[in-house]
Amino acid sequence: MNEKEYLDKAKSIVEYVANETREKALDFNVFNTLNVSDKEVMMCRMLYEFLNSQGKHGKGYMYLKGFMENVLELDDVTDDELSEAKVYREYVINGTDRRIDIYIDTPYRVIPVEVKIYAEEQKRQCFDYFIFSKAENENKSVHKKWRLVYLTLYGDMPSNYSTGNDKDCISSIKRISWRESILGWMEKIRDSQKNNTNVYEVVSQYIDIIMDITGQKKGMVYGMMMDEGLLNSKENMKAAQAISDSFAARKAEFIEDLFERVRRKAKKEVFSDSDSEKVYMDPWNNRGLIKSFYHFQKSSLPALNYYMKSFMVADDSSEYQLWLRFEIDSRPFVSFIIVKKCSDKSGNITYTGEFEKTEEIYKAAENLISIGEGQIFHRSGWWVDWFYIPTFDTEIDDSQPNFKSCNEAYYDLYEAENIEKFVEQAINGLKIMKERVRTDI
Repeated sequence: MNEKEYLDKAKSIVEYVANETREKALDFNVFNTLNVSDKEVMMCRMLYEFLNSQGKHGKGYMYLKGFMENVLELDDVTDDELSEAKVYREYVINGTDRRIDIYIDTPYRVIPVEVKIYAEEQKRQCFDYFIFSKAENENKSVHKKWRLVYLTLYGDMPSNYSTGNDKDCISSIKRISWRESILGWMEKIRDSQKNNTNVYEVVSQYIDIIMDITGQKKGMVYGMMMDEGLLNSKENMKAAQAISDSFAARKAEFIEDLFERVRRKAKKEVFSDSDSEKVYMDPWNNRGLIKSFYHFQKSSLPALNYYMKSFMVADDSSEYQLWLRFEIDSRPFVSFIIVKKCSDKSGNITYTGEFEKTEEIYKAAENLISIGEGQIFHRSGWWVDWFYIPTFDTEIDDSQPNFKSCNEAYYDLYEAENIEKFVEQAINGLKIMKERVRTDI
């Protein structure tokens, strides 16, 4: 089978699956419908429900025991400990604004669980959790093993920015992943609920979401291609690889072309030629970020950056800047960010977003931006405010192209009229944001 024959056969399978999926609602998933999969807080609620012995699953501390023994690999867990265990969600550390995503408290130990899906790290976050939990464990009358649990999509280690590069904090960390640790645990929960249709179906859909966000969802297309022998023989796999390589190259080329279209149009319509040259910023090699976009499990955040204003805060000699961005995480959006102007060892000017974002810094940046009555800023890390393109909203929507998972809205962009419309929407987003920058201060 040559590459054209292979592609024709694959296309017929894709079309068949698309029709079946639409007619039988095979893609229906309550977590997708509620836009839960990208949100740590909502995903944590499901974990909490099964870790909580009082949860409505009806299995007492059975799932907490499995989590501590099989996921955290603690070999000294006893039933009497579990019978008195308490599990909290969004546990507040007294006297701080720190909230631990999930907090397990037993008579013999406390175990903090920090959950990450797409949220960025916070300065010394893990270190603060470590210091607090260490003290709480030392106050226990009986001491048993405990770990600072760090849950990410693929089991990544937190950076020094979060741990403070503290050796004791780093050595206390137990890395677990959605991809393997939570998936395996939830599969055992699902299997234990076969006689309970409600719980079984909800857990099955949750598992489906976990597989989706960790890139493991094979789906009907994969199954039918296997059944048709398209992924079995040497020649078929060579054809598949050739098509895959071409597809990967086209995706990278496409996103690079998109940024260039937006950059050129922004130069003409959002900024004057002279303004564009003066305010356009590229300190992190955007072309390199674009080329790396599909090479990592998490987006490299390629972006077009435009300087808006500089500002300072009381008792701080640093210069901060407000930038306007068109960027792509998995979905495209327009944003305001705060960066700090720095110098390297050779005296060259550099910029960074890795610094502590105090309330004073946020307020100083927000003071440069107008906002309508009843509206709020959307702070997150170095972002002061943002919205998705093309919806001009902060809620996830199917009409927003996903450049990672390649949804229908993404493929629509390969039609000439759709890409032109999308670029125009991105330009409108930049215009809207730029007009909010105050000129009276």
